[in-house]
Amino acid sequence: MPIQITLIGLGRIGTSLGLALKRKAQEANLKIVGHDLDLQLAKQAQSKGAIDAAEWNLPAACENADAIFLCVPLSAMRKVMEEVIPHAKPACVITDTAPLKMPLIEWAAELFPPDRFYIGGAPILNPAFLHDGGSEPRADLFESGLWALVPDANASPEALKLIGDVARLVGAAPFFVGAAEFDSLIAATNTLPSLLAAALLHVVTASPDWADARKLADRNFATATAPVSQAGPAALRAAAILNRSSVLPLLDALIEQVATMRKAIAEGDEASIERLLTETIIAREAWLEKRLASNWEADEMPKREMPGPATMLRQMVGLGRWGETKKGQK
Repeated sequence: MPIQITLIGLGRIGTSLGLALKRKAQEANLKIVGHDLDLQLAKQAQSKGAIDAAEWNLPAACENADAIFLCVPLSAMRKVMEEVIPHAKPACVITDTAPLKMPLIEWAAELFPPDRFYIGGAPILNPAFLHDGGSEPRADLFESGLWALVPDANASPEALKLIGDVARLVGAAPFFVGAAEFDSLIAATNTLPSLLAAALLHVVTASPDWADARKLADRNFATATAPVSQAGPAALRAAAILNRSSVLPLLDALIEQVATMRKAIAEGDEASIERLLTETIIAREAWLEKRLASNWEADEMPKREMPGPATMLRQMVGLGRWGETKKGQK
């Protein structure tokens, strides 16, 4: 009996996840089912070989799943959780790929019965695609990347290990992080750049000189403003509002830094400007070198080997028994 993994949402992340898993599907005895409200996306995912079956009906996509990955925008996540949970079988593990975790853990605690298990997850992509703004799904999108695992206080070790093992199957290294810490870090590295790009774009395009400036806008402008298009308005709005406790202090710090820079420029303080720019360039190059190498300290990574297919299957069977025991204790 194959292990069924259902992908809800077949955009770049969902379809890439399917493509990556399909490379191991026979070895690991996997069946990949996909669902998307956009039937064209579902057909494309199937034609690319990312899924074994495309189910237009959400209950049918979920009812036999051993693990369900919610690869939908953050703005749609609660609604999708509400729709998925009634159709997930006992002992099913449900995870996500959203760039925010505290609200999702709260929603899962509210919506999930005790015999369905939620593990927060988030892929940190292959460093080869740091400057890739494309939307094309890729089987190697997760290779040499990381996969954040964000359990709540009552998370099942078996469910946590299952999602970690799936991450390894697609080439990512799992790492464990608390929800509050994850949301704080993602606010700085994901949400803030997108908000800054939106502010920059708004200021420049609202200028009366934009009609001429747009002809001169080149790589710097395109790169600096790309995050706002990649995020999308609904997802960025949700990330900012739902995570405002982390986002607001960062915005305050950014405003203070811009004010400091403005003062130095206004006063012609060349030494301060050069020091600031030199420090930031050094910091960026050090980060970029480490990120491209993906050679993070060994003690930051889980010390487990890639599971074989038989091991993974035993984990799934064990998880079912654990769910029945837990339910019986209630």
